[in-house]
This record gives sequence, C-alpha cells and structure tokens, in this order.
Amino acid sequence: MCLMIDSLSERYGMLPSETYERATTFDILVYDVVTSYRLYLENKQNGKAPAISQESLAAMVNKVKG
Repeated sequence: MCLMIDSLSERYGMLPSETYERATTFDILVYDVVTSYRLYLENKQNGKAPAISQESLAAMVNKVKG
C-alpha cells in the first residue's frame, strides 16, 4: 500500500498524506491497471509474457459462455 501511495503522490505531485486523504477507489484502480500493464509489457519485451493461441482464447470464451 505504501508503494501505491508513493507512486500516486509522485504522479500527482502531492505529499503522501494528501494522497492518502484524497485518493479514491478510481485512483487505485487506475494505478493497478497501469502497473499490471507495464509489468506485462516488460515481461513481453524480456520474453516472459505468456503466449496464448487464438484457439486457446476461443476455448476460454466458449467455456465462459457455456
């Protein structure tokens, strides 16, 4: 949680105490999505991203749809 508050504070140019008081769940959602996407891109660049075929994705979708 401290890392998230620090990152948000740095991004918005606020003190961590200000960020803690003013941040909403939307800010946390955006932080989580951006952090996950950046990690995905880094892993992809380093050859560590999961390789999923179109067939596998289609099978997953069909399983969810029932």
